[in-house]
Amino acid sequence: MTKIKSLIDGCDISSTSLKIAYEKKLYRKLFNKSFEKNFLISKTYNSVSMIGAMTYCQKPILLFPIIANYLKKNGIFIFSHRIDLWNSQNFDNLIHNSKNFILTYKSRPLNYFPKNNDFSNKIKIRIVALTKI
Repeated sequence: MTKIKSLIDGCDISSTSLKIAYEKKLYRKLFNKSFEKNFLISKTYNSVSMIGAMTYCQKPILLFPIIANYLKKNGIFIFSHRIDLWNSQNFDNLIHNSKNFILTYKSRPLNYFPKNNDFSNKIKIRIVALTKI
């Protein structure tokens, strides 16, 4: 079996989350920053993922160009987003009108935290992959 080496960087506004990430020794670099603020990086990435973080994004329309700056051409942006917020933020239109991305994959609604009594199947999410153009 061929072993593939991946270089993974992480970004979070929570110093507690970054401490946990650091202890796992999986990350090359960790940034204590908001993903909604553009910051300088020396190289672009093949992929960027935001799983469970889009919920906290105040202006998703402004986030897409920022994420595009971090990606190589044909890079993939993967994220999850709650269906209730997807609808209220008109995400289908946001993606359709993006100048930076094309939709590669959009899941059907999935249970958010299926084994969590607070959420069970009350809140649904989508998992989405966009390709940078």
